[in-house]
Amino acid sequence: MKGLFLKEFEVRGKRFLVPLLATPFKVRPSSMPVLDNNSSVLFLRHDRIGDMIISTGIFSMLKKKFPDIRIGVIASSRNAMIIEGSPDVDALYVYDKRPMAMAALVRSIRKARYSFVVNLVLYSSLTGGLLAALSAGSWAFRMRMTMGDDLDFFYHRNCRKTIWGNATRTMLEETAAMAGELGVTYTTEEVRPVLRIPQDLLEQARAWRVGLGPGPVIGVNLASGVPEREAPAVLWKGIIELFSAQHPSARFILLTPPHGNVFEQLKILGIPACAQENPPHQGIMGAAALIATMDAVVSADTAIPHICSALNIPVLVLYHCVENSVLWAPFGVRHIKVVSPAPGHNAQDPGRIAGPLASLLVHAT
Repeated sequence: MKGLFLKEFEVRGKRFLVPLLATPFKVRPSSMPVLDNNSSVLFLRHDRIGDMIISTGIFSMLKKKFPDIRIGVIASSRNAMIIEGSPDVDALYVYDKRPMAMAALVRSIRKARYSFVVNLVLYSSLTGGLLAALSAGSWAFRMRMTMGDDLDFFYHRNCRKTIWGNATRTMLEETAAMAGELGVTYTTEEVRPVLRIPQDLLEQARAWRVGLGPGPVIGVNLASGVPEREAPAVLWKGIIELFSAQHPSARFILLTPPHGNVFEQLKILGIPACAQENPPHQGIMGAAALIATMDAVVSADTAIPHICSALNIPVLVLYHCVENSVLWAPFGVRHIKVVSPAPGHNAQDPGRIAGPLASLLVHAT
């Protein structure tokens, strides 16, 4: 039942509620105030793990340029752990769709009286608009990045983004551009993703790596997030076998999501002797700690390449379409893109991946 009320509100009531909400919540477009050291900013980032990771560099950059700025972030239960304990975030709020929890969240945020509310969630959302408006009160400047919809009235500034169908920049660049809208000048290197992995997790991962013995260690991310990005088990098996035949000292670590069906299929096909499942770890940050000890990673188009970006681990990424290879390219790290020749990855040739992966490993070592 969790979230059912707001889900129905979003899907079924939007057509009728938008005209009613436009009057009490409408704000007029206005000139953009400039961010400074006395500002406070609330970012709405209650979506996916990868989206939060690419936003971490923005939080870090703002803190370096404005040491006294106050930054709050509304996160989802899935991506909150990315910024838990981060010195760049002064307040972390976890989004909860239940009406009573939502009301408590808004009350807590309003007490903080942020001067800016910035919605980084690209996809159209009526509840997101309400959350921004209610959190901002009558004093905060509201802005968002959007592909365009009928919810502009919630914000003083709507920054149009042409994403799907005409991507020319990465999502990191598109997201960081919001700081530019606030009058902040920065370089792309300054907004590179930042991951602060707990020291105990790093020590455990380093001890595990020592136990693997000599030879390069390559992470293989079997997770996909969404079905169209998922590579079949037979492709992963072919990649590992082809690569290990040429590089027998290499060890492959299969990064497996909970209840991952690709891993189960791979077990049926027979896991190559040079590969093993990752050891038990503590969520996404535990996986990041393991990745930090690896020589390279090969992954479907998920949050993992952005973790590699933050940790400076070379990565080869399998993309199911050209559009995603532009939009979700990792930043600031050596990486190779392999785009599927047909929708999905069923037509993918293991040789198109094993060869470039060897090149990536050579440069990594």
